[in-house]
Amino acid sequence: MHIKKNLNLSKLTSYNQPLLGLFLNKQKHLLSAYSFANIYIWKDIFDFYWGVSEGALCIYAKYGADIFMYIPPVGSCNIKRALKTSFNLMKAYNKNAGTIRIENIEKKNVSLFKELGYKITLKGYEYIYDTRPLIDLKGDAFKGKRSSCNYFAKNYKYRYEAFNEKYTQGCLSLYKKWQFMRSKKYKSSYYLALLDDSFWAHKCAISNFNRLKLIGRIIRIKGRLKAYTFGFRLNEDIFCILFETADLSIKGISQFIFREFCGELKDYKFINTLDDSGLDNLKSVKLSYKPVMLVPSYTATLQN
Repeated sequence: MHIKKNLNLSKLTSYNQPLLGLFLNKQKHLLSAYSFANIYIWKDIFDFYWGVSEGALCIYAKYGADIFMYIPPVGSCNIKRALKTSFNLMKAYNKNAGTIRIENIEKKNVSLFKELGYKITLKGYEYIYDTRPLIDLKGDAFKGKRSSCNYFAKNYKYRYEAFNEKYTQGCLSLYKKWQFMRSKKYKSSYYLALLDDSFWAHKCAISNFNRLKLIGRIIRIKGRLKAYTFGFRLNEDIFCILFETADLSIKGISQFIFREFCGELKDYKFINTLDDSGLDNLKSVKLSYKPVMLVPSYTATLQN
């Protein structure tokens, strides 16, 4: 079945960013999924399609033979009618009713989905921090972070600088090295699959950083790229740090690049470091930086 022909949808391209941004930015969101960049970078994992229904932007992700909604309908619309239309569209396309769902639902909309008879499950949390403490790292709670930053600054001759295109291959090579080191420590098939998927997201983001309006920073030691980080503006209050990768053999470099990047974001009230992908080790790191909000994300499915 050809999704565009049968469902009257358009395939998502980078040229859609201005138009889709008009819908995504009509309201302020806490979750990073409500940004073009954090949708588009997964285009090598999912085939994304979009359309406007009942005055709402609807974004669908195709994975395998089925589709699901990546975010709920957004825009100035009759949300109940838009949801009904969206679920009917997925019913018409998907052969397996169990794959029909809408992901990345905000807490404020959960009651509406329940009222309409959909089953709601918690997908996960995104971690949001006050910006200033991430820059200052004051107090006993951040003693270990300060120590790591100080160790790195004292023991390495480094350059912290803005990313540009000539460092693209260096970043991707570093990711592969980091991926190899992570795969030696964590053996679960789920984790290894995440590492593979994340490579394509990193590659897409880095290769399109200008077009996606991302901000990137790198650290070089003796001319060799040893860490990188990228993020984007979600709204005037929140900056999202999309990802960070560093050479794990260099003590303190991860903490250092994170602090330095946060130091450039002091005009934002909050920093969102996204979710933990259900990984305990990542959850532990994110909690160690003392988030002020754990923002839940929900999934809606059909009742059995």
